[in-house]
Amino acid sequence: MGFVKVRFRIINPVEKEKHIDVEGVVDTGTIYTVVGRALLESIGFKPVEKKRFRAFGEGGGEGNRHFRD
Repeated sequence: MGFVKVRFRIINPVEKEKHIDVEGVVDTGTIYTVVGRALLESIGFKPVEKKRFRAFGEGGGEGNRHFRD
């Protein structure tokens, strides 16, 4: 079984002219989408709260940032 990758655009909902096009792996069984902090900050997002989560598998690890506009 392979991975499915798609290109998608992340748009800052407050400043819609700020956006970034990225490629990511699709996982239809997930609840959250994980995007690198630097990518989000590059279009004006700032962390507003912390939320612990644990990821499993090849890219597994722990994180604690939650971004909102």
